[in-house]
Amino acid sequence: MLWVVVLGFALGALGSIPVAGPIAALVITRGIEGRTRAAACIALGGGVVEAAYALFAFWGFSTVLVQYPLIEPASRLLAAIVLAALGVLFMRGKIQSHASNVAPRDSAFGSFMLGASLSAVNPTQIAAWTVVVTTLYGAGLMIFDKSLAMPFAMGVLLGISSWFFGLLWAIRRYKDRFSQATIDRVIRGIGVLLI
Repeated sequence: MLWVVVLGFALGALGSIPVAGPIAALVITRGIEGRTRAAACIALGGGVVEAAYALFAFWGFSTVLVQYPLIEPASRLLAAIVLAALGVLFMRGKIQSHASNVAPRDSAFGSFMLGASLSAVNPTQIAAWTVVVTTLYGAGLMIFDKSLAMPFAMGVLLGISSWFFGLLWAIRRYKDRFSQATIDRVIRGIGVLLI
């Protein structure tokens, strides 16, 4: 069973590395603003939902999408609206300098729910995890025993969390090396990618 946790950990961490998604964009911006706790809660909320998607993919949840074909296009439309809105906000707004202002107090629960809801409206995650699980099964790297679904999902959550917590550590340690103008350009670039 430990190998399933390790496999889930590796896949969760590797799948989180691209920094163009909404969760990563919010984690980076909150981290740059000095709002590390809020960023960590956003990452954890997104990770919990993504781990649930991995769990459902392991159990064969993709068959539900076949039975209810309107779920996928509706969730894609909702995700497109959310991503475009976040992109516009990132393109228009300036990130507050951590040195000039005191970071606002964020609700841990609110930040967690923000990450969870952004992850929940992303229908590509269930498809991606279905492909991953099917590929692992086809390659003979995994057996489908429903008792392994939860350890796999826990490994995914640990991998996602570890990646984002490591990213936050790096941001906190090295953000002073970049000018505010450079940080603003990076955030606007992420906004363009989101749109």
